[in-house]
Amino acid sequence: MAKEPTPVDRAFERCKLLAQVVALEYRRARANPLDDRYATLGITERGELKADAVHQIEEAFSDLEALVNHLTILDMAAAFEKMFNARIATAVGEARKTLRGKHRGPVLAGRDGIVREMEDFRGLSNITNLIGADLDEQVKKRIESVRENRNRFAHGTDLTTPPTIPREEARDALNEAVILLKPM
Repeated sequence: MAKEPTPVDRAFERCKLLAQVVALEYRRARANPLDDRYATLGITERGELKADAVHQIEEAFSDLEALVNHLTILDMAAAFEKMFNARIATAVGEARKTLRGKHRGPVLAGRDGIVREMEDFRGLSNITNLIGADLDEQVKKRIESVRENRNRFAHGTDLTTPPTIPREEARDALNEAVILLKPM
C-alpha cells in the first residue's frame, strides 16, 4: 500500500514539476535561441545576434532555476505550517472546550488563560520549540535551515545565493516533523 503524501510532499512535487517545465523549456530555448517565442516572453529581443540571445537565455533560465529552488523551500515550509496550524487549532479548541465543560466554578474562573493562544505557535521556530523534544538533533538543525532559507528568501535574498539545504533534505526533515503531528 502506497504511503499517502503529506502536504509537504505535495508542495515538493508541485515544485519538482515546475522545475521540469523550466528545464524542458530551457532545452528548447538552447536548441533554437532565435525563436520568436523567447522574444514574446521577454527573454530575448527580435533581431538580436544569436550569441546575445544565448546569453539572455542562459541568464533568464539560471534565474528561473534558482527561483524554483527557493520557491520549493518556501512552499514546503508554508505547507508544513498550514498543516501544523490546523492541528494545533483543533487541540487548542478541544482544550478550551474541556476546561469550560468540566471545570466550573470560581476555582478556575480564569481558566481560558491556561490554554495558550494560537499565535504562540505560529512559525517554524515556535513549532520546533513545541515539538523539538521529540525530534532528532539533526532533524531540528535541518528544520532550522529551512526556516533560515525561507526567511532569507522572503526578506530579499539574491537569487544567485542558493538555499543552504537541498530541497530533498528539507522535504525529509519537514516530513519527519509531520509524523509527530499525525493523530494517533
